[in-house]
Amino acid sequence: MRVLFIHPSPYLTGAGRTLALLAKYLRRRGHETLTVLPEAGPLTRVHGEDLGSIVFVPMTPLRRSPLTIARHLFEFPETVHRLERLIRAWRPDLVHVNGVYTLWAGVAAQRARVPCLYHVHEAHESYPRWLYRMWQAVVARWASRIILVHAQLQEAWARCAGRTILIENGIDVERIRAHLRDSVAAELRRAWGDYRPLLLCPSHIMPGKNQRLLLCAAPTIFRRLPEAGIVFLGRTHGRAANEAYLRELQQLARALGVEARLRFADEPEDAHRAYGAADLVISTSPVEAFGLIPLEGLAAGKPVVSVRTAIAEQLQAHGYAVRVVSPTDPEELARAVVETLAASPWTEAVAFPEDYRAERVVARFEVAYAEVLAKRQDASS
Repeated sequence: MRVLFIHPSPYLTGAGRTLALLAKYLRRRGHETLTVLPEAGPLTRVHGEDLGSIVFVPMTPLRRSPLTIARHLFEFPETVHRLERLIRAWRPDLVHVNGVYTLWAGVAAQRARVPCLYHVHEAHESYPRWLYRMWQAVVARWASRIILVHAQLQEAWARCAGRTILIENGIDVERIRAHLRDSVAAELRRAWGDYRPLLLCPSHIMPGKNQRLLLCAAPTIFRRLPEAGIVFLGRTHGRAANEAYLRELQQLARALGVEARLRFADEPEDAHRAYGAADLVISTSPVEAFGLIPLEGLAAGKPVVSVRTAIAEQLQAHGYAVRVVSPTDPEELARAVVETLAASPWTEAVAFPEDYRAERVVARFEVAYAEVLAKRQDASS
């Protein structure tokens, strides 16, 4: 099977991680893949080998700002034309569009007469209602199948119920555990400070990721765990709003008197290389369609404290080492951190839910792909 992936962002996001996992493991299972990206960036630097063959096609996603909307509309015909030419030249069996706002991909696939799957990673709460509904209307027109990453998206996509399929994201456990064995973890602990315990919060530095919650919990954490330290690992990607948020966090740390036991780090770029340095992983982002951090923490053998998301609650309910807290209560987060570390030895690895291993998730995609191709053959016969 030949699968053409079209992904709209050069950044290292959860959707990008999932794309790399799919491309890597599909090739292992004997399929051919080609990935289309708008440009080189963090995703290709970290996952270039996993992605395999890559082609760069300039693409401007339809986002909320007036400038990007204008650029998207102006460039739309040329982007469709470029993608259509690529699809006709490479002749894939199907096109896998990795993101709901990659609108030109569906049009190009339709023109080239190739079935198209849309893979929805985006939480509808994160976007203006009018914009998300516009995306849905276009996707509903062009998609042969719509993959949802979690059951919580099903209500938002109810109008397309006949074409949606639920496949939850997976984790490249092999990759994360390989990094646990390299020398980077020890080097990071020396660079960041020999905190005991070291609390790692890996996420982009942006207001929606809610790092402020952990910062407000820090005074209580440090009173109970005076040798502890917190590392916020993530990048602003040079965006003005994110840079302002980082300055706000740094100012708050000084005002709370905790800056000496905090680190704002943008290296390593790949958070998978940092999990080995952590004693506890903390996820503060409350609006996630899926959210990989709790599963990545478990894959690294680390206990996790996460704000309330669907996947975190699911893991906690099934007895995995994930403690769920309110996204707005710093004292609850502080208690959870202290109690989690008291309940489990820091050096003892925790269990990982096998259904989220890359191999099992990719097998589900193979089934979905085969169903789409079989339906196409029935329609043409």
